Amino acid sequence: MLEGAFLTINMLSGEKGSGLWWGTKRESDWTENQLDLFTMHTIKEQSILLYGESHLDNIPSYSKEEFISFFKEYAKCMRKFGKGNSLHSVDWLLLASKFIAWWQEGVILSKSQAADWGHLHLSSGWKDNLKRCKELRKDPSMVTRLEYSEWLSNLEPAIIEASHDLDRVLETTIH
Repeated sequence: MLEGAFLTINMLSGEKGSGLWWGTKRESDWTENQLDLFTMHTIKEQSILLYGESHLDNIPSYSKEEFISFFKEYAKCMRKFGKGNSLHSVDWLLLASKFIAWWQEGVILSKSQAADWGHLHLSSGWKDNLKRCKELRKDPSMVTRLEYSEWLSNLEPAIIEASHDLDRVLETTIH
């Protein structure tokens, strides 16, 4: 399924425009770019031009301090909203692993790649959840199985632990 943000070129640099978010559950009109800083960075660093002229210079570059602020805010949101009980709860852990991988090694990973990276490179207990996160990402219908629904209902402590790891990494590692 085609999914994501479809924006005018001007919207990339913060101007108003007419865009569309096409998600798995619904579509919505965007009059301004609502993509987060890391998504914009990923587009700038890893996009592939299929046809036409590149407009990557319309995407701003971000400072180390802006990334730190973004990641710290993400960690705060994890603690406030990462309650488990939902298929989308796995994204808290996958994104934490993705952000830590980028901060430590400078690699931009997909969520599935971040699950594998985290399982190999992280030392905290929450990393043991990443395999199941990846399994649910690959086959969301498994959320109806009792073992997965019970696991999701107990995911909050792992999300909190991951948020603290993200905070610690920002204090000790310089990208």
